[in-house]
Amino acid sequence: MTCIRANSIGRRSADQRRRRGSTLVEVLAASVIVGSAVTTMLVAQSRSLRQLEASQNELVARHMAKRLIAEWRLSDEKMATPATGSLPNKDRWDWIRSADQVLIAKDIKATQVNLRLVRRGDEHSEDWVRQYHWLERREEG
Repeated sequence: MTCIRANSIGRRSADQRRRRGSTLVEVLAASVIVGSAVTTMLVAQSRSLRQLEASQNELVARHMAKRLIAEWRLSDEKMATPATGSLPNKDRWDWIRSADQVLIAKDIKATQVNLRLVRRGDEHSEDWVRQYHWLERREEG
């Protein structure tokens, strides 16, 4: 009888040792899994924020380009005149306009106007540039 008790006591203590807690390998494996999941989420969040900023820049650029083009078309200013400026109410946004004379057909001349919008970056980001091109044909006569 003492022999059975010794075996049962020995088994219980081995079972209790196994159930007492996790091994170091299990803790390390869980840490790696959790770390990988957190890293993946942070990378996805970072990409999402960059895409959001790019979308906002694109929206501002399109709106401002349409506005500048409309103002220039309504003014007496010649589109062929190179010019530069800053966008009103937009910090760190500049525009550059240039023009080239082009021949569309034998007797038809036009001006290709180039508008370049630049958002100057700060120490954490680089400059963002968007370019627009269109043809202007002024009726002479």
